[in-house]
Amino acid sequence: MRIPVAIAGLMFVGAALSGQVTVRIGGGTAIQAIFEPIKPHLEQDRGIRLELSDQGPDASFLDLQAGRLEAAVAGTTLESWLDMMKAKGVAVRPAFDYKHIQIGEDRLSVLVNPDVVTDLDVLAMDFNLQKIKGIFTGAYKNWKEVGGPDLPIVVILGKKTAGANREFQEKVLGGQPFTKALVEVGTVPEIIEALVKTKGAIGIGPLAVTTNTRIWSPVQAPQIVRPFTLVMRDDLTPEQKKAVAGMVEYILGPGRKYLSR
Repeated sequence: MRIPVAIAGLMFVGAALSGQVTVRIGGGTAIQAIFEPIKPHLEQDRGIRLELSDQGPDASFLDLQAGRLEAAVAGTTLESWLDMMKAKGVAVRPAFDYKHIQIGEDRLSVLVNPDVVTDLDVLAMDFNLQKIKGIFTGAYKNWKEVGGPDLPIVVILGKKTAGANREFQEKVLGGQPFTKALVEVGTVPEIIEALVKTKGAIGIGPLAVTTNTRIWSPVQAPQIVRPFTLVMRDDLTPEQKKAVAGMVEYILGPGRKYLSR
């Protein structure tokens, strides 16, 4: 028996689609964390094809409003997402006017290049909140200032992970800006690649995607639990509405077994 899923007034109760429907979705971290793992299974089990774009939440919101996507997803609340867009000069409606649903959550962690860490340094380094703030705002320039090796600190952020950056800036840095001497890459996989290759690097991202990379996440550093918010376009056809609602039901139900915990 399938559980009905409501998306701001849309109810899905397992009605069959007349044929394979493509749902175009844009976002950042959630694309790698949720949609890429379930994509082949959703197509096989439900006949719903996903066309994914990891262009980040800002560009995805604009494409959603322009009708180039059926749905967009961000790793933050809808209210925070709308605030980000308003700050960029984008006209938005009140939050209650958007069809949206939380489809999961993510844990953001501080991630450190393995060359920073030795047995002795782990014992010496104290990753308290003030030192984390100092590292990411640029107050500390070298790892030896926080008990680590003599290596320059290299802060790495993703241009396409605006939701994660904002959550970290608000909840960990207390609204202070990131250091201007940071290195910007693109998506979450590019952040992980840069963290692995860059000596002295530190960044933020989901710990689940660091498997087999030797990237270190200090246990003292704060973790941020944030929602994945999916927003659906207003003017979808009935078939598209069924497909989006069926996709959400699958993510929240049988598709969960394909997602990293």
